[in-house]
Amino acid sequence: MIKSFIFRLSLTSLLTSTVLRQQVWGVGLLLISLQAVSGGCPKPSYVMAWSEMPPYMLINAEGEVTGLDIQFIQAVFKQLGCPLKLVRLPWKRSLYEVQKGRVDFLGLASLVAERQQFAYYSTPYRLEQVRIAIRKGEAERWQVSSLEQLAELNMRLNVQLGAWYGPAYAQAIQQEGFKQLVREDTENDKQVLRLINNRADGVFNDVLYFDHFVMKYQQEGKIELLPFVVHDNPVHFIFSKASISQENFNKINEVIKTVKKTPFYHQLYKQSVVPDAVVD
Repeated sequence: MIKSFIFRLSLTSLLTSTVLRQQVWGVGLLLISLQAVSGGCPKPSYVMAWSEMPPYMLINAEGEVTGLDIQFIQAVFKQLGCPLKLVRLPWKRSLYEVQKGRVDFLGLASLVAERQQFAYYSTPYRLEQVRIAIRKGEAERWQVSSLEQLAELNMRLNVQLGAWYGPAYAQAIQQEGFKQLVREDTENDKQVLRLINNRADGVFNDVLYFDHFVMKYQQEGKIELLPFVVHDNPVHFIFSKASISQENFNKINEVIKTVKKTPFYHQLYKQSVVPDAVVD
């Protein structure tokens, strides 16, 4: 109860603050403020929730929030001429705060009908591909062509809490045999470390995240990806209907489309090794 009260108090202070500054809250909120290049914004500032998801969203060695998606949305708001504040929150909590309008928007979002009830979806800004990481050398053991086969093989799975892995996963998780094998967590790195330490058999995540993990922890030769694709879909920013008007959203979305046509955008996302990862 006390922790919950402190979190609400800190978040409320953040959203009502008129001073642009960088501050780390005791409850783990990281705020980065970007100076606007001009005035005329419908809101004093825009608050974006972000979750650690390398190489798209992360904190670098200098303590700065960066990543492919962060650099892209910074360029969008620079062109808009509006202040942007970044607040670090767990993924599931981010969705809740967007729904309530205490956070204006977030990225990394797949198209889900339930979310469309409380959020506007931007034009897609890239593609993602979710696959299953396993321990190196175990591919023959886990030859699958469907999620249902994972339950038949008794594969212990780790996934991100609140993440969307497509309609096939949404159907599979309703089956008790499959559900019992799934462990949900908020920290991506811990999931892969469990896999390496034989405390899980498979981890669901974006293919570029796994590349980043291997480089970060120097784990070359420890994991590999199954050929089976769990989910392959466009990724969007979603904007709270509780805090942003349709007119305001349309303006932001037009700038997202404009920035996608720039050389900066194509150079940024061509760092990706996902097939067709740049969305035109």
